[in-house]
Amino acid sequence: MANERSEAAEFTRFQSASEKRSFIMKIVVWVFIFLFLLAVAFWFGKNLFSLKTIVVNGSEHYSYTQILNAGNIAEGDLIFSVSEDDLNQNLTQQFAYVRSVKVEKEYPGTVVITLEEETPEFYFEMQGEYFLLSRELKVLERFATSAKLLEAAPDARLVQIPEVSRAVVCETLQFAQDSKSRHTDEALDMLASSRMYDGLSEIDFSNRFDMILVYENRLEISLGSFEDFAYKLDLALGMIHAYSEKAVGTFDIIYDADGELKGIATVSDPLAE
Repeated sequence: MANERSEAAEFTRFQSASEKRSFIMKIVVWVFIFLFLLAVAFWFGKNLFSLKTIVVNGSEHYSYTQILNAGNIAEGDLIFSVSEDDLNQNLTQQFAYVRSVKVEKEYPGTVVITLEEETPEFYFEMQGEYFLLSRELKVLERFATSAKLLEAAPDARLVQIPEVSRAVVCETLQFAQDSKSRHTDEALDMLASSRMYDGLSEIDFSNRFDMILVYENRLEISLGSFEDFAYKLDLALGMIHAYSEKAVGTFDIIYDADGELKGIATVSDPLAE
């Protein structure tokens, strides 16, 4: 009887071990199947969705290779790995003229990268060097001479501005004192958008309470502070158009005793005489 129980126990242990081995084998088989399917999926995805064509539009200052290297993108990469946010961050940090980046994916293997570049608007001199600026006062380039700068950006306007503490390419200009530079960036942005801008020959915003413009090297316009700046520009433009293109002199935009803006012209106009 004891012998029979021993044989039964031995059989049970053998059966349990066999079932355990069978279970382990099933797991191993499923793992191999999973890895095989994963490899097939990777191979399929890599071949079907790998980048075969990369198009870069809108870049005037940087080469195709520079854009791809800075953006860490290359033919053969998976199209899913291309991120518009990452490209925006990488390219705007490394290239001053890159304002923004747009990415379009044309499945299965084409990416179109479109750059919006900054437009040079202003430049200023600091410690014998000349700095080219965008409308938002982002530093685009640094030059040893104004002649070199104007060769690169002939339409940029020279500006006199409050003291600058930091001017680094790819970064926005930083002023030494906020109390002296307040609204300088807004004023320049509004000025660049105004109808008067094309005719300006000088811009002096070094004193935020006495902003001065010179129009066509013949009319000096004193605007005072930034208060009502847009209206002051319109008023000055109306005064310019009230005289001939030969008129020379000064315009003072001031507030009268009632707090109303008015323009005082001290002008010599040979065509009106």
